[in-house]
Amino acid sequence: MSETFDYDVFISHSSKDKAAVRDLVTRLKADGLRVTSGLRVKNRLERSRTLIPVMSANVSDSEWAIFESQALFFNDPTNQQRRLIPLRLDDTEPQLTLKQFAYVDWRHKSPDQYAALLSSCRPPAATMESSAEHKDELQPSRILNGHSGAVFNVAVTPDGRLAVSGSSDTTVRVWDVEAGRCIAKLEGHSNKVLGVAMTADGRLAVSGSYDGTVRVWELPSMEGKSVEGAEVTRYTNAKVLLVGDSGVGKSGLAVRLTEDKFEATVSTDAVWATQLKLPGEVSTEEIEREIWLWDFAGQADYRLIHQLFMDETALAVLVFNPRSENPFEGLGQWDRDLQRAARRRFRKLLVAGRCDRGGLMVSGGSVEQFIRERGFDEYLETSAYAGTGCAELREAIVTNIPWDEIPWTSSPRIFKLLKEEIIRLKDEGKVLLRMGELKQQLEMRLPGEAFTLEHWTVSGAGRGVAVGVRRLRAAHSGARQRVRGGRD
Repeated sequence: MSETFDYDVFISHSSKDKAAVRDLVTRLKADGLRVTSGLRVKNRLERSRTLIPVMSANVSDSEWAIFESQALFFNDPTNQQRRLIPLRLDDTEPQLTLKQFAYVDWRHKSPDQYAALLSSCRPPAATMESSAEHKDELQPSRILNGHSGAVFNVAVTPDGRLAVSGSSDTTVRVWDVEAGRCIAKLEGHSNKVLGVAMTADGRLAVSGSYDGTVRVWELPSMEGKSVEGAEVTRYTNAKVLLVGDSGVGKSGLAVRLTEDKFEATVSTDAVWATQLKLPGEVSTEEIEREIWLWDFAGQADYRLIHQLFMDETALAVLVFNPRSENPFEGLGQWDRDLQRAARRRFRKLLVAGRCDRGGLMVSGGSVEQFIRERGFDEYLETSAYAGTGCAELREAIVTNIPWDEIPWTSSPRIFKLLKEEIIRLKDEGKVLLRMGELKQQLEMRLPGEAFTLEHWTVSGAGRGVAVGVRRLRAAHSGARQRVRGGRD
């Protein structure tokens, strides 16, 4: 008779290995396994099919003793359905009872080793069917994240390939159902989108809003058209994060990347963002591409708040001080924060900043191992002061952004014009204006264009104002900032 289990996997580990185990638990759960973890949790251990003891230098003698006791229970000949799969985090050799078992080598976190672990942890098909019969409710095969407000309505094309949703965040989003990702964000409504519908042939989506308008959007080319026939524009906005501990040179790099100059900076307070201008060939005929560069403060006080702004990350640039004797602890924490907060796959660059002050304190081999273990796409050494490596970093940012995976945005032409003018205002130093003053400036700069305050507060143009205000606050909050001795 087959035994039933409440958990597919029990991961037994030292408390010092909690971060590494947390990442593994997340991956296994995402692949459909029921996972629990701990060390001295006997009731859950006994209800688990597979035991994974995590071996590392952090395991104390008393914890090794617990591992061996657990291994003896799982190696009992009467427990035919149970499995024991040790996992090796570093070069520490298994002790006593665990030596006889084949282990998963998790030192480099390779795809092959993870595939082997996943396959070994999966229950037999018959057991999975039996477990499914006891579930009280079905689980979603995927969850689609992107809207920042309540979702009021969803419609699906007849072939099931695309879904369209309307939200209180005033946007309509188009989803690739199979891939589980947003492929387009349609802007034009100035209030909640209360309903969406699809035509029978799947070519058009129709949205109705609390703003009193109905808009029609073409599928699958997604060339949005409203019922008034307004001209629209399409663009892709890539979010690039500069992160790292305080004093590593992030703000100096941000200025060098965006303005191609060195400027003595102060420690970033909270979040600073600006647009990184792109070479003309990066955009296509159909879609204009943009990069917004976000510089995050390195102080520990901001860590939790930062995670609220890390969603929709396209590329992360992790910066460290080459003169640090152990930069990997801080970098590892930033990497873990990013992995938890980002809502989609993103790429990573590892960057040594302020290299004009001296070379690496850690060995090149240690850096290479960290790059390999954490999955960085490139490593660069830079100096914002001397400009060394900054052109290469800029090129690496542009080429490593997964443009095809970022949803593009469709919005009326006036949105684009307003956004461009607000960015010019910001670049001219006019970053704090009253609503009436801003509207007057825009009317002077866009003669003959008709628009209301609703247009730019709902659009990307309004978000540009917010970015400008954040920049002003960061530049003038000297009472709350610590000056970094001239060079950053």
